[in-house]
Amino acid sequence: MKGVRPDWFPHWENQYVALVGGGASVKRSDVDHVRGKLRCVVINESHQLAPWADALYSCDEKWWKLRFPKQFNGLKITVDQIAPRLFPELKQLKLRPKPNQHGKYCEWLLMDEWGEVGSGQSGGFQALNWLAQLQVKGIALLGFDACIIDHKIHWHGTHPVELNNPDQSTFVGWKRWLEHAAPQLEKLGIEVINCSMFSAVGMFKRIELKATLARWGL
Repeated sequence: MKGVRPDWFPHWENQYVALVGGGASVKRSDVDHVRGKLRCVVINESHQLAPWADALYSCDEKWWKLRFPKQFNGLKITVDQIAPRLFPELKQLKLRPKPNQHGKYCEWLLMDEWGEVGSGQSGGFQALNWLAQLQVKGIALLGFDACIIDHKIHWHGTHPVELNNPDQSTFVGWKRWLEHAAPQLEKLGIEVINCSMFSAVGMFKRIELKATLARWGL
C-alpha cells in the first residue's frame, strides 16, 4: 500500500476479530462469548454491549456529538472531518472522493493507500475495510443483517430523530457493497464469516458464532 502506515494502527496481523454491527440479530450473550477470545470492534451503539472492546467506529459526526462515550477506553475511529476537532482523541480514516463528483465517495474496498477506505455506504463496511488493511486473519460479523428482524431495525431500537435510521434502500446499499467486497477479501486470505442466521447479506460463509470460534480453534 502507498503512503505511511498510521502510527495508531494496531498490530493485529493474523489475528481474529469480531466486528459487531447494530443489527437486530445481535445478542449480548454472543458478544460476551467473544471476550478474551477475539479482538473486538464495535459500531455505534454496540459499544454498550462491549464496553471492553478494542475499538469503536462511527462515521457520523452527529453520533459523536450525541453519544460520545467518555468511559470507552479503546480506540475511537471515524472518517468524519469535523468530529476530531471536537474530540481530539478520535483517530481518523479517510474516504476517497469520486473524480468529478462532489460529495460522492468510492464505495468499494480500498487496499492501495494506508488509512483510505471505501465508504460502502456504511460505517460497518468502513471498519471492515480498515481491518483488511490491518491484515487480520479472520473476521466474525455480528449484527450485519441488512434487514428488519421481528419488526426491529437495530438491537437497541431506533435511533433518535437527530440520527438517521435505515430504510429498505439503505439495506440494499449495505448488502451490495459488502457482497462486492467478499471475493477481494477472500483473495487477501481473510476469512469473513457472517454469524447472523437472519442476515440478508450473502457471499460470506454463514456459520453460528460458537461454531466459528471452534473452526478457528478459539
